Amino acid sequence: MIEWLVYLLTGAFAGFALAFGYSLFKVGPGKPEFPFGRALLACLAITWGGPFLYVEANTKLHQRALEPVVKDYFNGDDCELRGTMKYFKVLFATNDYAIVYLVANEPQDWGGTDAPLVKLTLKKKAKGGLQKLGNWQVDDAKIVRSDRLQKDSVVWPPYQ
Repeated sequence: MIEWLVYLLTGAFAGFALAFGYSLFKVGPGKPEFPFGRALLACLAITWGGPFLYVEANTKLHQRALEPVVKDYFNGDDCELRGTMKYFKVLFATNDYAIVYLVANEPQDWGGTDAPLVKLTLKKKAKGGLQKLGNWQVDDAKIVRSDRLQKDSVVWPPYQ
């Protein structure tokens, strides 16, 4: 819940600043009057929806190449999470570097479920020999959010 509040407040601040800057340069002698409310609504839509659209586009572009290595990490011994993998989202990706959020579904002792999140840094291996998983490997894994492991950090944009 706190993640969404932080996300909405930072997005509102950024949207207000963008709308103010846009309307500041839009209105002037010889230019039609531009209502600030429309600019504010448009900028809020961009600042609140833009990060999600960017992450979804990155995920769609790189999902096929990165999915095997993310699933291999989740099913391997290095992953501290239990349960099942829900999904993963690609935050940033280049030809040889990627940052991925891995979200799992982990049962809790009292009968509910938790959605722990791991931030993975993936790097491409050097070419040579037979490499499985498309030459990608997990370089770093950081548990960002997990009730069982007592980790609680803010994720931006908020995924659960």
